Amino acid sequence: MHAIDFASEMARDFGLGPDAFVRSGKINAAATEKGCRHNREYAGHLSAMGEAHEMLDADAMADMTGTRYYQSGLYTAGTAIIQPAAFVRGVARGLVSNRVQIFENSPVTTLERNGNWTATTPSGSVTAPKVILAVNGHLNSFGFMENQLMHVFTYASMTRVLTAQEAATLGGHAIWGVTPAGPDGKHGAAHPNGPRSAHRCAQPLYL
Repeated sequence: MHAIDFASEMARDFGLGPDAFVRSGKINAAATEKGCRHNREYAGHLSAMGEAHEMLDADAMADMTGTRYYQSGLYTAGTAIIQPAAFVRGVARGLVSNRVQIFENSPVTTLERNGNWTATTPSGSVTAPKVILAVNGHLNSFGFMENQLMHVFTYASMTRVLTAQEAATLGGHAIWGVTPAGPDGKHGAAHPNGPRSAHRCAQPLYL
């Protein structure tokens, strides 16, 4: 929750709109009886912890998503939908100043430490006392955590911005996000990037 609050503060401070960040909550969507069972069990745990939640039936799910595919849903507030590219670009614009410079298309080819850290690129180098390696699985490429990381490939299919007529035909709310109630399945969302856009994500695992 602290990370979401931090992102929310960044969106506010840098003037990012709902096309980049919106606190819409999250729904665990169930399309099978097994998924519904997962939702009921999860709701029981949330109740025991005193966490607010709401169970949604098939009609409520259809009203929100525009499809009769889902049998039930478990809604929890507080989470957010982020459009990653819009969020990062907006934050970058807000950070640039006489103290902060951003260099794009400058791949770090080597990272060495001799007292301070030196990051070398094809066009120059940067020296700093501390470095944040925000490179996910490419930590291995810099010699860190070798044989300790498992790479997960995530794929997404995203529509172009839908016209008002297309959005009306699909139905559902303008903003919603679902994750599968079970451990496997697809993610989906509608996002206010224009009248509406939608994406579906699959997460195959490669070892």
